[in-house]
Amino acid sequence: MRHHNSSANHMFCVKYNIQKSLIVVFLFIFCLFPTSNLTAQPQKEAKENEVHRVQNYIAVMDLNLGKGVNPELRILLTNGLMDELVGIGRYTVIDRANRNKILKEQGFQLSDACDDECRVQVGRLLGVGKIVTGSITKIENTYFGMVQLINVETGKIESSAKEQCECSPIELLKLIRVLAGKLMGLPMAFAQYEQKRNTPYMPGKPTPSEVENKGGLYIKTDPIGAEVTLNEQRVGETPLTLANLTTGNYRIEVRKGDYFGRMDVDVVADQFSTISIPMELLKASLTVITEPPEAQIFLDGQEVGRSPITLTGVAVGEHRIEAQKQGYVKTGEDVSVAKNEEMITISLVKGGLIKINSDPNDAQVEIEGKNIGSTPKEYLVPPGNYRVGITKTDYQSFESRVQINAGEEKTVQATLVPNFGFLNISSNPSRMNVLVNGKSIGKTPIKKGKIPLGKNKIEVQGNNCFSTFTDDIETGPGEEKKLEAVLNYKPEYLSLVKSKHKTANVVSVSGLGLAAVGSGLTVFFQLWSDSAYDNYKKSEVQSDINRYRDDSNFRQNLSYVGLGVIGAGLVTAAISFLARPEIPKNIRQGSPTNDNQQFSNSVFQSNFQAFIFPSGLGMELKF
Repeated sequence: MRHHNSSANHMFCVKYNIQKSLIVVFLFIFCLFPTSNLTAQPQKEAKENEVHRVQNYIAVMDLNLGKGVNPELRILLTNGLMDELVGIGRYTVIDRANRNKILKEQGFQLSDACDDECRVQVGRLLGVGKIVTGSITKIENTYFGMVQLINVETGKIESSAKEQCECSPIELLKLIRVLAGKLMGLPMAFAQYEQKRNTPYMPGKPTPSEVENKGGLYIKTDPIGAEVTLNEQRVGETPLTLANLTTGNYRIEVRKGDYFGRMDVDVVADQFSTISIPMELLKASLTVITEPPEAQIFLDGQEVGRSPITLTGVAVGEHRIEAQKQGYVKTGEDVSVAKNEEMITISLVKGGLIKINSDPNDAQVEIEGKNIGSTPKEYLVPPGNYRVGITKTDYQSFESRVQINAGEEKTVQATLVPNFGFLNISSNPSRMNVLVNGKSIGKTPIKKGKIPLGKNKIEVQGNNCFSTFTDDIETGPGEEKKLEAVLNYKPEYLSLVKSKHKTANVVSVSGLGLAAVGSGLTVFFQLWSDSAYDNYKKSEVQSDINRYRDDSNFRQNLSYVGLGVIGAGLVTAAISFLARPEIPKNIRQGSPTNDNQQFSNSVFQSNFQAFIFPSGLGMELKF
């Protein structure tokens, strides 16, 4: 019954507001350079590899031809320079057709007037790390060639090469080959090139050009940044370019951390060879022996078998070896595997079992400061004396010392003392919001609500009908307090109800008066109608008969009006009486149950009254 009353109370007194919000999320998609034909690298080196990828791409600009050089040779010589650079293999070269296609898509058109700054801008549009520019001029019978390798990011010239020859136009391709080699670090002059081509081979007697033959290597690894040794001499880190190497066979070893690779290569005269050396993680064997044997062995947290055991294929480096056996303490050691074969012996200690329970459960457990989980918990320890600490939020810490021997079992039982008290609170009316020190803890009734220790201010919030109830309660650790809050009606609410009560009485009396007036009118018109009817019966002339008959009917109809007035008055009086709100007593002065029932009836009557009578008559209650 009290639940029904509180529902009526809230339907009558509470207002609700609803708010809506809209969140708009914009997603942006960025386009990256295509990564096809690239070797995938570990994630931690992605940024470094991306830089390396761009730097290894070059674009060759069309050569500038000076006076005296046939302009029709421009494309032929440019393509020849590209072919030589591709053959050397130090860089990935963008072909001329793709270069022009990309620039066209970017809305850029090359011209002969394109200066160095313009060429750097072209390199950025192409997405390459370097560009190659060059020119060939002719003075009398001598051709002069010059090429440059320019870093797109910095705009600086990284290397350049010059060469000249007294040759025919068709031999300019030889000049281009020498320029490409010198640009990539191959120190060959045009004259040496011609000498090599024209000197006949003589078995057993090397020519001067053969003695001076040089070549180069471009060494790559995955992962990059590997230390390179060439014939046991350290020469740098990958990616690495080695120029001016005497032709012959070399042993290359690369190492990074626990990764290693080895390859034998030949340096070929007058060209760069690109070498990709695969790297593998160094492996070793590790033998684990335990005392006692047949213990579970864990390598870096993963179970690998039972002792004694030899583990093969263990990566060189630091590892964690642990051994566990029923009744023995789990023991582990950190080992550094650096040889082909390693052996480790682990001695297990027979332990004792500590069982930890707490009330309430799910409390954190520490043994000698080490967190081992939450209660309930069983933990195997070596023989000794241990400090057991148990903590839980909002509860006082618990601590105990335990002396345990090998094979022994002991139990620690902790009853945790809360750092709060409990509050059981009900209210009349119910479903009222409760504040403890200004913070809401729910609506009444509340059972075992947590409240801070010490003195607390309790508020049961009222509404438009009831005043707020306040009280002070002091609690100790785990102490449970009970409170019943009885809320008073607000004076303004009582005044409004009294006014409505009085108005209803006036309307009810007015309705009875209206019914009395209607009764008098009904009697009067009925007697008047009877008089006309008597004259009607006595009349002998037809005209009098008709006149008295019409008068009698008219007066009879007027009596019906009187009856309607009687009905209206009685209905008004009845409705006003039924809808009249009762004046509630102060709940503190009377029985909460009875007065709450009275309040419910008052609410029903007031709602009924507000439905029947328009607000203009002053009968509607507004809260």
